[in-house]
Amino acid sequence: MPEASYMDSRSAVMSTYRSLRSRLNPSLVTRVATLLLLALSARSFAQLAPSGWPKTYGDLQNTGRSPGGNTLPTKLWVAIGGGNLPPVIGLNGLVYSGLRAYDGSTGKLIWSQPLQNSVYPVIGNDGTLYTSFGGSYGSQYLGAFDGETGQQKWVYDTIGTGTVRLNETVSMGPGPTVYLTGRPLASNEAWSSLDAFDAATGAKKWSFRRQFSPGAGIVSVTDPAVGNDGTLYVGQIEGTHTGYVYALNPLDGTPIWKTNPAETFGLQPSAPPCLGPDGTVYVPSVEGPDSTDNKQLYAFNGETGAVKWVVSTGQAVVSTPALSKDGTLFYVSTDHHLYAVDSKDGSPKWSFACPGTNFFNAGRSSPCLGSDGLIYASFGDSSIYAINAITGSLVWSIDSINGSNPALGIDGRLYAQNFGDVVALESIHVISIKMSPVTVLGGTSSTGTVTLNFPAPAGGLQVGLSSDTKV
Repeated sequence: MPEASYMDSRSAVMSTYRSLRSRLNPSLVTRVATLLLLALSARSFAQLAPSGWPKTYGDLQNTGRSPGGNTLPTKLWVAIGGGNLPPVIGLNGLVYSGLRAYDGSTGKLIWSQPLQNSVYPVIGNDGTLYTSFGGSYGSQYLGAFDGETGQQKWVYDTIGTGTVRLNETVSMGPGPTVYLTGRPLASNEAWSSLDAFDAATGAKKWSFRRQFSPGAGIVSVTDPAVGNDGTLYVGQIEGTHTGYVYALNPLDGTPIWKTNPAETFGLQPSAPPCLGPDGTVYVPSVEGPDSTDNKQLYAFNGETGAVKWVVSTGQAVVSTPALSKDGTLFYVSTDHHLYAVDSKDGSPKWSFACPGTNFFNAGRSSPCLGSDGLIYASFGDSSIYAINAITGSLVWSIDSINGSNPALGIDGRLYAQNFGDVVALESIHVISIKMSPVTVLGGTSSTGTVTLNFPAPAGGLQVGLSSDTKV
């Protein structure tokens, strides 16, 4: 759809939406308007780069899943001083840590921007890198950069003439839209915001902002999980012992619903939500309804915000859970364990105790799920562990890698940061394929040899071949 036509249609939808919402069921009208807008903008719906890990937590739903796998406990390369941020993966095998781009195969630095205080970036489907950066005290600007060259496409000053701001996370959604979370640096202020920007131009669309009285305590909003209809789900801390989970309308950022089962003393989201295929919203909380048992994992109905189940986690969970395709939810706790629970009711399946010592920032790394049936996890003991997702048994581990929020590429290579360095782990992959005969016509067959860079794993390794059916 031409841009002018789309914008005219979008304006018409928004006008009708505002008119009907004042007279009919607001929730129903919001859903209908959202679906209409997404239908109009189908061609421009923001898709992340098809790289396996274009953003922290893997995808728009924060499931922690990657199509890659068969990672080896073998270091491929180390970029000394390569970056303090968990890597993400873009097009053409490029790996980014903040505003530095590396060749994923060799570790060669491709480009870097001498800009300070960048936050976790996100990579769009055209390879554009979006991140926040700069400022004397915190990230001040939101910018778009060419993923291949590092050239700046646009920049937005998020402070302007306002107060000093700390930008925290960048994500994407329909439109295409870039989302930025932020809060004040000054201790005498208390507010948080989720702002939406046009991904092509950097123009600001809307802001979901919560303002509180000075001295309210910690106030912040999490990175959103984005539903198939564009609905945004965020956790919001609103001072000491208080918080909510919000579902936001992607058209204008207005709340569809908010929930806190305990209201006065309870839910305090401690990490971004994870979203299931049925719309269930999974949120860890460092506060629960009982002050003697105040660490919980919640599952909410994505349509209504009603609690589906809640379980006690014992120690705090301060990282986003990961969700497998078979419906198992995995989370790392500050007690140095990885837990697997059934996403339908929260019932336990198994737990894995990290054997390491000397933990740093324990529990702050979300697990990463490979297509090989392994979970790649870091517990803060400067090691990465590969764990069988069905049994919870250890498959391998490698030390000297801090590994917070590792990135698993579509080729199975795993990238992590280690106290300022970027580290790449090798994967099992095809080196060569020899076929005889090379050309096969009319139902004849061909035999050949597939050479891997490493012995095939137990059960074999599936190799896909394509055929040319042209005559």
